[in-house]
Amino acid sequence: MRNTALQTLGIVIAGLALGIGSNAARTKGHVTLGKNYFRVLIPSALDPPSDEPTDIATARSDGGDNAPSKLPQHGFTPFSLDQAADLFMGAGYASGEAVFVDARDIEHFTEAHIPGAIHIDRYSSDEGFNNAEQALRMANVIVVYCGGGECEDSIYLATELVVERMIPVEAIRLFESGMQAWEGDGLEIEGSEAE
Repeated sequence: MRNTALQTLGIVIAGLALGIGSNAARTKGHVTLGKNYFRVLIPSALDPPSDEPTDIATARSDGGDNAPSKLPQHGFTPFSLDQAADLFMGAGYASGEAVFVDARDIEHFTEAHIPGAIHIDRYSSDEGFNNAEQALRMANVIVVYCGGGECEDSIYLATELVVERMIPVEAIRLFESGMQAWEGDGLEIEGSEAE
């Protein structure tokens, strides 16, 4: 029995060493040890940038019904589909004064995204942020979105942009209805689904 326990422990240790070693060797998509990927949002951690209500159960960004939401509360300015579409069509987006940030994984981004959107995968944000930092710092409006519905990636990425990357909270807009609403409204997309 003792030999079996020692063998099991040896296999676990070898597997752990192999996993950590292969993670360290990866240049893309590696897991940063010590990073809290599942941080719990504390609504009071961010000051709301306006007098608008921040309880998304009553202030849905998609202008839809007031059905309760399972999304965490947040202090970001919600952005409706109409506001996102207007911004997309406006001169500010073309000039870089406004940017869209897609918080989904690379597979979903490659399939379809808002044309010209910056990709920062919420689970591996370092590379995406490093590539987009200049554009984000120059923008007056940063619209963060994900899949929509019950997707929380945009909330977590927006929080990281403010708390860890020092992007002003006043610049962040949260397009909660995301790609689900964008594609559902037949708006222009880029990616393999657009071809």
